[in-house]
Amino acid sequence: MGRLKFIGKRIVLMVPVFLIITFVVYALINAAPGSVVDNIIAQQPDITQEQIDQIYHEYGLDQPMVVRYVSWLGGLLHGDLGTSYRTNEGVAGMVIERLGPTLILTGTALVIAVLIGVTLGILAALKPGGVWDKVSSVYTFAGTSFPNFFMALVLISLLSVQLRLLPSMGMFTSGEPQTPAALAWHLVLPAFVLSFSITGNFIKQTRSAMLEVLGSDFIKVARSKGISKTAVYLRHAFRNALLPIVTQIGLMVPFLVGGAVVMEQIFSWPGLGSLMNTSISARDYPAVMGITVVIALVVLVANVVMDIVYTLIDHRIELN
Repeated sequence: MGRLKFIGKRIVLMVPVFLIITFVVYALINAAPGSVVDNIIAQQPDITQEQIDQIYHEYGLDQPMVVRYVSWLGGLLHGDLGTSYRTNEGVAGMVIERLGPTLILTGTALVIAVLIGVTLGILAALKPGGVWDKVSSVYTFAGTSFPNFFMALVLISLLSVQLRLLPSMGMFTSGEPQTPAALAWHLVLPAFVLSFSITGNFIKQTRSAMLEVLGSDFIKVARSKGISKTAVYLRHAFRNALLPIVTQIGLMVPFLVGGAVVMEQIFSWPGLGSLMNTSISARDYPAVMGITVVIALVVLVANVVMDIVYTLIDHRIELN
């Protein structure tokens, strides 16, 4: 019962945060110069002022921003994300179609970052100043120094163009079977590049947490009892160092989602990021807001899940 109450409180807290995010984004895109009407005028130079006014009215752009936001929010509560200005399709369908590829890309990148980061962090903590500690330092330095887009271009040039080892674009190769193996092959480059910059955070967090735990009295007691090093490191040390690592996972979700916008554009990955870029260029406000809703929900839900995981890992955390 306590855990259900805890989850309920976290969900309730999500509501005002969600409203603030959507309102700020709605205000920003409406304050940006240009609109879908400007695109129409550019394509039809002989359009009359009367026709322009009619278009503004059809899109509801002749109403105050707050009125339009409330109207949009009302539609959202009924499951209606509006109609795309660019394609005249339902935004909900467009977003759902692109959501899967984005979740695959960001989820894979997170798994890669956690596996590499936690492994190197543990190895670095077991022997500070050793070979693995130096390797992890170099990896962390490289991840924080090289921008993702630069790393993507370098690896595409080397592995795709020159060596022809990995595909450089899309989820599948045109004309070939769309199998899980083909998807995994196309996922290697974008997922690794997306994970590269955040892996260093997991390395540093894991190393720091492990060093702190390894210096604790209960670890010394465990060693004095003759327990094997592997058992001490994995069952005692790593388990107690897990909480800050889980915290880092929650903090990295927004960075992954933001990085996916760039990566999807570079690798022609058909996800929400590439749709967001296209929609912004076309001043397609309903599509931009629809994508914002999904991204905001993913990040908020991820944080709630992390809060729940904390309580499962450490029962000393109060459910309040």
